Amino acid sequence: MLTDFVRFAYLLDVFIVDEHKGKGYGQLLLKHILSKEEFQVDKWLLGTRDAHTLYSKFGFTQLKEPDRIMERKIIK
Repeated sequence: MLTDFVRFAYLLDVFIVDEHKGKGYGQLLLKHILSKEEFQVDKWLLGTRDAHTLYSKFGFTQLKEPDRIMERKIIK
């Protein structure tokens, strides 16, 4: 994760090894990261090829262009 701890965070290189997919590890990891007080920034970004459904469960929405990018805005 790359962040300035105030306005912006970018989630980098999150992956689950194939034999462990489907066991809830991705959700557990995201829940942990997003619950941390120090990571309560105004806007999150991430790039994904195939995990849009997972990230949408945590408030991320897909940008129109490029469609691999998702964002999560926090309204304070």
